[in-house]
Amino acid sequence: MTTTFGSEMAVPLYISAIGLVMLASAVWRHRRRDMVGMAASLVMAALAGYVLLR
Repeated sequence: MTTTFGSEMAVPLYISAIGLVMLASAVWRHRRRDMVGMAASLVMAALAGYVLLR
């Protein structure tokens, strides 16, 4: 079975991009004093980190 170049790295790349965006969102929401949104973004970033490191 042949795979396209980089297809085995596509999923971890997408997961790390989502984690980075969620971390940036948490910082933005903290600056806006939106603590519930910040907590939700941090949970999503933590889940992305957990999936990458398991």
